[in-house]
Amino acid sequence: MVGGETADFERAKPILEAMGKNVFHAGPSGNGQAAKEDKAIANAILLAKKNNQKAFALLYDAYWEYLFSYLLKKNIPEDLAEDLAIKTFSKAFDKIATYDAKYTFKTWLVTISKNLHIDQHRKDKKQIQSRNESLEISQIHNVMDENPSPEDLLITTQNLKG
Repeated sequence: MVGGETADFERAKPILEAMGKNVFHAGPSGNGQAAKEDKAIANAILLAKKNNQKAFALLYDAYWEYLFSYLLKKNIPEDLAEDLAIKTFSKAFDKIATYDAKYTFKTWLVTISKNLHIDQHRKDKKQIQSRNESLEISQIHNVMDENPSPEDLLITTQNLKG
């Protein structure tokens, strides 16, 4: 880490750690805690844009519970919510350079998770549709009755007579 990054990280770390699970419930407080939290998040994002793994870890720790809870509130099964949250953070960290600070980081994460959920839904729908199509084709092939057709009976009787 470069000297300036280390100093930024050291300033951000205790604030992010102090936020813990209450980071998203911080409202305007007279002591400026919300402003410190915003500054710490902004510093962590800047460091993450420079591929600082510790900053990624801090952002992950700060926002995991919020994102996972959000997905569960959308009535997404727990295992799928966990998968979506993991994929969301993975995609967010891959695309951190595209993050626009005019939106909050958690809004950006939620947007990514919504898009991933839509993609997952489309993929599942396509798989179901594909299974239905293959089922219909197999049903078409199985429509034939195992009993001989009148033509087959006539041919068989003619062969027996002949």
